[in-house]
Amino acid sequence: VVCMIQRNPTAVVALVTVPLVCFVHPALGLIVMLLSHASNCHMALC
Repeated sequence: VVCMIQRNPTAVVALVTVPLVCFVHPALGLIVMLLSHASNCHMALC
């Protein structure tokens, strides 16, 4: 599991986001996606 997270963090974000959007509230899934995107952009630029 740890190897999968290190190799493909986008898949992990997708697996977390889809249940949040479908079962909890769409805004929570959107927040998770935005935070993940901001983190990826920050790592790419720094």
